Amino acid sequence: MTWAMRQTVGGATGKLILLALAEYADEHGRCFPGQDLIAARCELKARSVREWLSKLQKDGFLVRHERRLEGGYKTSDEIVLALESPAQDAAEISPAPGSPELDAAEISPAFNAILTGTRCQVTCKRTYQDKHTKARARKTRLTDEWQPSQSERNYALKQGLREADIDGMAEDFRNYWIGKGEPMADWTRTWQRWCRTNAQRSRAPPKRMNGHHPPKPLSRNIVDDILADHPESDEPNFDVSRAH
Repeated sequence: MTWAMRQTVGGATGKLILLALAEYADEHGRCFPGQDLIAARCELKARSVREWLSKLQKDGFLVRHERRLEGGYKTSDEIVLALESPAQDAAEISPAPGSPELDAAEISPAFNAILTGTRCQVTCKRTYQDKHTKARARKTRLTDEWQPSQSERNYALKQGLREADIDGMAEDFRNYWIGKGEPMADWTRTWQRWCRTNAQRSRAPPKRMNGHHPPKPLSRNIVDDILADHPESDEPNFDVSRAH
């Protein structure tokens, strides 16, 4: 593992694959992982693994030997890391003066976590769980005893709602959220939104009936014209609703 860390391979993907191979290798640098296993371990596509294995072999970091089972079936290659003759001694990373030398036992657990993604997964999972645990702890459900406070009633009045309507609206608010059973972190803000929605609905124009506006009352001029056509009768027999 230390040997793999000291190599400069020309890319983070190649370094990751070399670290994975070093983890599988024995003391002589020999290992037999298949390309699919390396791809899964490094969270890479198999094509990237194939390309980087060819490049690493070409650059002298490893040697691959083809293996076949009985019957001629191909199996995973034997991979031998160039531990005895590092490919780039000039690029070898030396520790700073006075700093302790890291051995494989110390560095292996850290990079094992990086290779598997465990460290990132655990950290992200804990952060997500802590965040949502705190959010759940702050949320409460509405109770049957809930009533709007004076400040909440004043907010409803500022939205243009009538004092006489607030109690009925509060009952609808309470029944809705108790029936839904959903907890909220801030019931005051939820009430304010409820008030704004009701105020907007009360100011909205009346809806059309069956796609048409409500019938308008007959104007005085139309009535006069109809009466002028029936001078012989004080109470003419006609259908006013059809006089549009």
